[in-house]
Amino acid sequence: MNDVNYIKDQLSSWRKCINWIDKVFPEKEFIIQHELDGLKATTYEERVGGGESNESMRRSKLNDKMNDLIAEKEHCESVIRHCERILNKVQPKYRVVFEYRYKHSSTISYIGFKTGYEGKTVYQIIDRETERIANE
Repeated sequence: MNDVNYIKDQLSSWRKCINWIDKVFPEKEFIIQHELDGLKATTYEERVGGGESNESMRRSKLNDKMNDLIAEKEHCESVIRHCERILNKVQPKYRVVFEYRYKHSSTISYIGFKTGYEGKTVYQIIDRETERIANE
């Protein structure tokens, strides 16, 4: 049962990661890049380690933020790839149900409308296919 819950949890993260990469990442990257562009050039004192190194410290902190942001993007990309591998294991006739539910975060009633399945059947398809994949 834990494998089933793990698969469903990964699939539910799919849409969140897609949205994060499409919307949040570019905004955060722009903000950090804008702050980096606003920093003064490195002075001689900073290069030799003397004097006040406020700009150097700010640059270092911003570079750390950028590295963290890139690491988070790479994590989201790996979640998306993992979810696509899971989707490829779903029987072809049920893939559209999984895509609507997890990739597009559609409601059960909308999935039923688009696929012709009843709401109860949609839940059964998701449960049955997830269990089948978990047992592979």
